[in-house]
Amino acid sequence: MGICSFCLISIFGLLVVGMKTNTDTVEQSVAAGLARAVVADLWSGIGNTSASTRSPLYKIALPSGTTASAQPDKTLFFAEDGTLKANVNQARYRVDVSFGERPSASAPAPMSILVTWPASANPTAGQWPSRHVGNFQVLTALSLY
Repeated sequence: MGICSFCLISIFGLLVVGMKTNTDTVEQSVAAGLARAVVADLWSGIGNTSASTRSPLYKIALPSGTTASAQPDKTLFFAEDGTLKANVNQARYRVDVSFGERPSASAPAPMSILVTWPASANPTAGQWPSRHVGNFQVLTALSLY
């Protein structure tokens, strides 16, 4: 009876760990998809014939100078299904986009995309999140020419 109890407790413990791992994996997958959507939106704004200074979907300002800001350039909030939300109370994910300093105006712009969750842990847009359960970060460069 003792051996059976030990085995059952071990199996229940593994189930809990497995379910937590599954939840973390789903969160990371959604965050990666959001980061990919932001990068695609920024790429589609480059070379636009209308000479827009903002990305078409999320209205992220494309960098024009060489200096960088200490705070995120754009904060977006998304629901669990990936739809953009104006209100943090309806959002699950928070996406902060920031452009780094460039040596010249023709150099690629270093870019950071930080996806955190839950969005309600850091409701103030325009400031780097300090509290969150999970995060996913992408560092890349955006060639504007």
